[in-house]
Amino acid sequence: MKTPDTYNSLIESRVITTELAADVIYSLNKRAKNWRDSHPEKYREMRDLRITGGSIEKMRKRYGALDYYRDKDFIVISLFMPQKIHIINGIEYLYYRVHHSVFHLPLYVYRGYGLTPPSGLKKEKGDNSVTSGEEKTRLLSLQFCRRVIELVKQGGFILIEGGIIHERPASILTTWD
Repeated sequence: MKTPDTYNSLIESRVITTELAADVIYSLNKRAKNWRDSHPEKYREMRDLRITGGSIEKMRKRYGALDYYRDKDFIVISLFMPQKIHIINGIEYLYYRVHHSVFHLPLYVYRGYGLTPPSGLKKEKGDNSVTSGEEKTRLLSLQFCRRVIELVKQGGFILIEGGIIHERPASILTTWD
């Protein structure tokens, strides 16, 4: 999809909204799932290595799609706190609500980054439905996603809870103008 002009303006102003962050996370996650769906045997092998504590650097060299997951993880971990833990098929996942979206991050991956989850997170059974990838034309460009990642790495940005008013309703134009 074409990156909305408002998103580019926000990044140039060093502002990230939760809507923008959710769209970036979604786009990275769906690109990873596209790879997973087209390489199921390699994905199972990679997932098994991650669960058993395989070297992330070795896996990155072998599975380039791991970078999509790592970039998604970076944005989620850097900007948001998990709200609870979902247990799906015996695996614990950190549950994040970002704007109007829900994302999961396997707890073993979170710990693999050397992080300890916040104490007191409620554990509950999660939905085990598998989500699929998405057409690239419906995702934010990798170039834009990487601009957001670089902004987060640099710091000095403002994170705003909520969405963006893409168009002002005609009834309030006279009040604002």
